[in-house]
Amino acid sequence: MTHDEFLDLLSRFAERPLPALMGRHLYLWHGSAEHLAAVVPGNVARALDLHALVATLPHAPRSTDAARRLLRDTLRSQLADLPTLDCQQVLVVTGNDLLSRYRVPLGSFFEIASEQVMVVLVVSPAETHFRPAEPIPDYVSLDPDAPFDYLRTAVGAEAVINTVEELS
Repeated sequence: MTHDEFLDLLSRFAERPLPALMGRHLYLWHGSAEHLAAVVPGNVARALDLHALVATLPHAPRSTDAARRLLRDTLRSQLADLPTLDCQQVLVVTGNDLLSRYRVPLGSFFEIASEQVMVVLVVSPAETHFRPAEPIPDYVSLDPDAPFDYLRTAVGAEAVINTVEELS
C-alpha cells in the first residue's frame, strides 16, 4: 500500500466504521512513529509501547519460550483492557522488535482489528538500517531487518506502508 493510499484510508477510517479492504485493519508502517502520529487524526489515536509494557512486568523469564508466553499473555491482557468505545480507534504499536525477537504471534492484534479498531505496527527505518559503529564479534548475529521481515510476513505485503522520509 502506498503512503497516499494509507493516508486516504486513515482519513476515511477516522470518520466512520470501515470494512477492511483485505483481511483485517492490521498494517505495518515502515517509517518514523513521529511521522505516523502527525498523520493520524488525534481524536482516534491510541499508543502502545511494548518496551514500556514489558518494563512493568514483575519478573524476567529465564527462557525464550517463557518470554514468548509471558509477552503474549501480557499483550493479550493489555489489549483486552483497551476501552471499547463507540468510536473509531487507531492503535499505534511501537517496540515491535520484541515480537520478532521472541516470535510472538500476532493473533491478539488480528482479534481486535475491526471496522472500528485499526492496528498499525511501527518499525523505524533507523532500526532496519542500523549499522554498528564498531565491528561486532563473529559469534554475534545481527540482522537489523529481522523485525520488519517477521512482521511483513505476518501481516502480508499488501498491508505494508513503506515510507523512508528520514533516510536522506
